[in-house]
Amino acid sequence: MNKKYKKILWVGYVVVCASVCLGILEYVGQNYLFNNKLYFVNDLDHRMVPNSSPEINSDGIRSTKEGEDFRIEDENIIFLGDSFVYGWGVDYSSTIPYVLEEKLNSKSIGKKFNIANFGWLSSSPLLSNRLLIDKGSNYNPKWVFLGLDMSDFHDDLKYKAVEERRGLMKLIDYLPITLLSTRKVLSNSDKLHELFFGFPGERFFPSNRPLAESLGFLEETKSNIISINEFCRKELNAQFVLFLFPRAYQYSEGASPNSWEKGQYEEMGKFSHETFKFFLGRGHEEFNFPIFSLLDDFMHSDSFPTTFDDDPHWNEEGNLIAAEAIFNYFKEINSDILER
Repeated sequence: MNKKYKKILWVGYVVVCASVCLGILEYVGQNYLFNNKLYFVNDLDHRMVPNSSPEINSDGIRSTKEGEDFRIEDENIIFLGDSFVYGWGVDYSSTIPYVLEEKLNSKSIGKKFNIANFGWLSSSPLLSNRLLIDKGSNYNPKWVFLGLDMSDFHDDLKYKAVEERRGLMKLIDYLPITLLSTRKVLSNSDKLHELFFGFPGERFFPSNRPLAESLGFLEETKSNIISINEFCRKELNAQFVLFLFPRAYQYSEGASPNSWEKGQYEEMGKFSHETFKFFLGRGHEEFNFPIFSLLDDFMHSDSFPTTFDDDPHWNEEGNLIAAEAIFNYFKEINSDILER
């Protein structure tokens, strides 16, 4: 056998071996090792299963009420967001929407408030907008709130890339484990990750770099928020309000010392507050809806810790601080129906 054919056979052997190894990796990864990590691959929206627990209603919303309980004559609020709005790690009665609803009804002047908790784990403004379009009208909202979390910017970029199959995301239907493993490796180099996937690898990139370096990537979330506002005005006849949620690393040091996110950010770092500048520094010419930041409310609170020891989500105290801050900001624009 001459050298030419030996080379062809060798190349073929390598290709076959690589294909077999890749197939084994994908099978084991998808079915055993990472089957719970593919939520957005198998179902981009990955919403909660309707009626899956006593506190998840028939629309898959964390609420013990159904849409018909939100009467058109009441002051109904839809609260959009991710796991911070959902209330990961705390009982239903300690979540922001529940505590806020109780507070509003205790101070209401002849009005009944109902709040639908539209938050769920690993959501983002892109996905919240899709849920609002699908289910929002069931709740007759007069107000729609969005709690914007610092991971939302990266999630919006990731979900959009998956939705449109941008860049290497074209392969996600066929090689999800290989692709996600590649993303994990390249996340240590933002430039390489941006080259192959079109967005930064760092989950908290907006608070790890100067605002000027993030502006182009923040436009995705900005566009999604504007779309939510437009849908509220044109289709729901509801007022939209944006609340900026800070992470503990942006207002304190030493919180969640054993967090699985440790090392992805710098506590009270030089660029920690860049995203707040993005929204609060542009005024209402571009964002024609109320925007409130909860950063100062947490920074000036005497409570510590406001998060769990091994997880960055707010504990009961953190949820209470957020709910009370939102109540006070809402009162600024609704003093006529709330006690002073």
